[in-house]
Amino acid sequence: MQVAKSVKIVMASRLASIAITLDMETIQVSQLCIDAYTVKQSILQTPKIKLKEQQVKVLNPRKLEVFPQANKDKLHFELHRLKNSSAVV
Repeated sequence: MQVAKSVKIVMASRLASIAITLDMETIQVSQLCIDAYTVKQSILQTPKIKLKEQQVKVLNPRKLEVFPQANKDKLHFELHRLKNSSAVV
């Protein structure tokens, strides 16, 4: 079951991230106890993703942002790798 309403790559002049918005309606209808905080913990506990606590920021209970740690040459590749990996979490 997919609980993300959207997973978007966000590019700014000095920063790039992945914004994940949860589908709270689907989560409630399915009677799941999931919010952005539990998704953050799940992401951090997934060995293949290899992120640190400070790289995953909860913005509110339904939205979080993931900041890859990569140099500018590999940033685009890393963003897509993380976006594709988020489907596994």
